[in-house]
Order: sequence, then structure tokens, then C-alpha cells
Amino acid sequence: MEGGEDEGGWGALPHVPLLKVLECLGRRDRLAASSTCRQWRRAALQLPLGDKLTLDILKETDIPKTLFLADTFGRKVPEVIITAVVDEGKILGVVGRVLEVLEGNRILRSLKVVPISRSQGGKVSKEVMKSLSK
Repeated sequence: MEGGEDEGGWGALPHVPLLKVLECLGRRDRLAASSTCRQWRRAALQLPLGDKLTLDILKETDIPKTLFLADTFGRKVPEVIITAVVDEGKILGVVGRVLEVLEGNRILRSLKVVPISRSQGGKVSKEVMKSLSK
């Protein structure tokens, strides 16, 4: 397997120096680096993500990334912001799944859900905002 876990590939880097390199990366780059190989994924997921997890679920292609982030970091951050299109059934189902994951987060202090309606031109409908404020 070229560039993978074989001797001499990216996966052969020593763990401590790899952690030091990954610490220098931003959140997005660290997550991208985690797809290099299993060793890099283990190292990248060992580091804290930060205090806030932002999940944008605006189209169906966002679903796998959202589920990965929620499952991996949803129980480890004190603040979560979910922005989601509310008039698409699959996306609403994912929001429900994310909320189930967050039930296990004992350090969660803040949860903000920002609903977006495609039928309202990408704006939050008044009805949705009323239901959230109850």
C-alpha cells in the first residue's frame, strides 16, 4: 500500500512528532489530515477539537461529514451550533441523530439550532422561529 501504513510511508512517522505537527494545524486541516491513514486518524482524533463544534447541514452531501463530526466530537465540546435546512426530510433526520448524540454530552453548556428554509429563500421562517422560542 503506497503512502499508507507500510514501512517508509506516511503511516511510519513516529507518533509524538506527528502529534506536534498536527497541533500546528487548524481544525479543518487536522480533520483533512486524519484521512491520510489509520495512524494519522488516531493521532488527529486524540487532540482536542476546541470549545465549539459547528455543524452545517445545508445539502445531502453534508450528511456523512456531519455524522462523523457528531459521533467523534459531539460528546467532547461545551458548545454546539447546528445550522440545517428544515424542509428536507433526510436533513431533519440527521439533526435528530445529532441531538441523540448530544444527549450523552455531560459538559454541554450551549446548543444553538439555526433552521433555514429553502422555501423562504434560505431564510428562517417565522413559524419555525416561533416554535423554537416556545
